[in-house]
Amino acid sequence: MKELIPLALFAMVYGIIDLSYKHRERKMCIDRGLPLIEENKSKTTNWLVSFKWGVFLVAIGLGLFLADVLSRNGEILSRDWAFISLPLFLGGLALLVSAIAEGSVAKHQQNAKPDKQGKDEKLTINE
Repeated sequence: MKELIPLALFAMVYGIIDLSYKHRERKMCIDRGLPLIEENKSKTTNWLVSFKWGVFLVAIGLGLFLADVLSRNGEILSRDWAFISLPLFLGGLALLVSAIAEGSVAKHQQNAKPDKQGKDEKLTINE
């Protein structure tokens, strides 16, 4: 528990400095008559990033589960190697799958033909 005190103190100081910097930046934009910089330009999240993290974390969980199952008897894999290798292997495999999926989505968006109004077809998911 005592180890968390410096971490919490650092997080608090960083948060205060970050908020004061953003406040100062917004105040300068208002004084100069510039439009405010919006951090969240759209309310929808980038679903490709969510997909990548979701696949990655599921693969890590599956790797931990398989490591536990395969190391129970100790015949297939030793416990130490199982808990190191399987989550890393499946996590890397998940990142490769998400990269391939992102590439196919990007290719689909490039090949999308404009609709009747002249706008490009975009692959989006509405919340």
